Amino acid sequence: MEGTRVDGIEKIYMLFGKMISPIEFKYRPYEDCLSKVVVTHSPRYLIDMDLEQGQTIFDKLGIPYNILRNSSNPVKPVIDYYRKLLKPGEEVWWLDQDEPKSLDLIIKLWNNLPIGSRKKIILNAMIFFPEIFSNHLNKYLGLGVWLVNTQGVVCPNIRDSFSAGGQGQITWNGKIYSKIPKIIINAIGSLSTIKELINQTDSESLSHYWKFKFDDKLATWIDLVIENTRHMKLPFDLKKYLMEN
Repeated sequence: MEGTRVDGIEKIYMLFGKMISPIEFKYRPYEDCLSKVVVTHSPRYLIDMDLEQGQTIFDKLGIPYNILRNSSNPVKPVIDYYRKLLKPGEEVWWLDQDEPKSLDLIIKLWNNLPIGSRKKIILNAMIFFPEIFSNHLNKYLGLGVWLVNTQGVVCPNIRDSFSAGGQGQITWNGKIYSKIPKIIINAIGSLSTIKELINQTDSESLSHYWKFKFDDKLATWIDLVIENTRHMKLPFDLKKYLMEN
């Protein structure tokens, strides 16, 4: 193998040495100079011929090159590694094969989507990002990235589309409750669909967006909604309502 490399280098020198003088070139084993993964249409390795020993992407992953390239899903360990480096609201641009993603080459505008498509996205957003029920200033960061990454949708007026709209009222157990934030009204009005979507969504995906492990998908979502709506001081027991309806 070494003899083959040397012969090849000599041929390169003979070919280009007369054209460029003095000629300089470097060669190293492929896996020893791959510093990180960058993206074109899919992840690819970035080559650094001056990379120090122990600083390859495989050293960072803790997985040897040959093991990674022969695995059934070599992208997943890379995605898991880069997700550990994310700041709040950020997401990796290129998702692994096991996770839904937008395959459309066209980035769509929110207002151009059919009403039915918008409603389904809103309900999924309520599931994956229960923080949109809160009053936090940065509550739409993760949602905005998710829209582009998985739905191929840009929504410039994200607040107005997902939680604005004033207040409304609900009737429960024969009593009318007024001045209920519209995002609660919308969630309650589609509660059966939300529960169905939660049941259809795998726990690993929910755990990724919720940032922790759990046992019961629906019960955990309800707890997250309650945690993010405490500031509303609702006049009825929202947790009981969500559990019973």
